[in-house]
Amino acid sequence: MKTRKYASPVAAVVAASMLAVASSTAMAAIICDTATVPLAVPQDGTGIYLNLITGANGASPPSGWDFNPYDRGLPGISFWFNNDANRGALWDGTNISVLPSGATVGPASLFTSSVADPGPALWRTTNTGMYMGLRVFNEGTATMNYGWIQLDTGATAGFPATINHFCYQNDGTAITTGTTPVSLQSYSID
Repeated sequence: MKTRKYASPVAAVVAASMLAVASSTAMAAIICDTATVPLAVPQDGTGIYLNLITGANGASPPSGWDFNPYDRGLPGISFWFNNDANRGALWDGTNISVLPSGATVGPASLFTSSVADPGPALWRTTNTGMYMGLRVFNEGTATMNYGWIQLDTGATAGFPATINHFCYQNDGTAITTGTTPVSLQSYSID
């Protein structure tokens, strides 16, 4: 006995059409900047401004900038988030979190856009290979996006500081720190 999945050719055409439409819609993607990193954070009152979505950066704020690490003097490195509640860093209620690889950053996370102390205190020491979770506004899609910056800081009040890598999830869903698109991953065949 032969089993048919669809009762009629019309049902098969409808199912195939639905699959074609579903596959042509925009897919969620992790977007990473590989062109502008690493970025040294100047140890001055200006620092570096960064638009996480476009990768635009510099000593002057680029359009739609999201993140500005800078030297606040004593006590050291600090962060500014464009005076915007749509932007900010993941925090624990007191401090901007220093995250390991594998941490979740997303809509359920707690964020702050405040630069008041003691917020940046955990970044004013040696942190190598650690991540800061960020919430940014994507002007191109008018959606909130979640991402991470891999930021190394030094023992002298957070300096020297270097942004080594940054990525965001372009559809407003959570991202895991340290994840990169398949195209950026390397594989070997033993």
